[in-house]
Amino acid sequence: MEDLQDPKPKSVLSRIYDLTATPYVSLLHSGCILASPIVSPAVKVAAGEIISTTGSEGTKAGLTKRLFKSKASTIGLTRANALLFGGSELLGSWMIYDNDIEDGSGFLMAWSTLFLIVNGKSSLTALKHARVWPLLLSSLACVNLGLYGKRYITNAFE
Repeated sequence: MEDLQDPKPKSVLSRIYDLTATPYVSLLHSGCILASPIVSPAVKVAAGEIISTTGSEGTKAGLTKRLFKSKASTIGLTRANALLFGGSELLGSWMIYDNDIEDGSGFLMAWSTLFLIVNGKSSLTALKHARVWPLLLSSLACVNLGLYGKRYITNAFE
């Protein structure tokens, strides 16, 4: 009788990498993006709001520099932003579910990169306003980019 167990157990990293053959990782990211307007709605930051102060009271004449926001911006994902990126993640998940792992992983890698380009800086700015949800979304986009990007670039298809 043959031993059906693998003689060498898989490492945690290889098990995580094996998840990229399934749409589960991107479905998690897509669900979080689509839930953003409900969980953490976008907030407008008014122009002229003090972002940070630099300098100290020991400087010349006790002056401190203040950095002002030059234009109004939004913290968090807008509804249009959430629909665009959430829909694209769903489409990539569907491609992987439909056994087109190569194109699906490339599509997800590209859209995760775009998500980071569009929302990466604002997710760090959101921390100044005590909002961690945008940073969680950017972290999940980094995970998608790393996992699906590795699968797409290394051509580890079966």
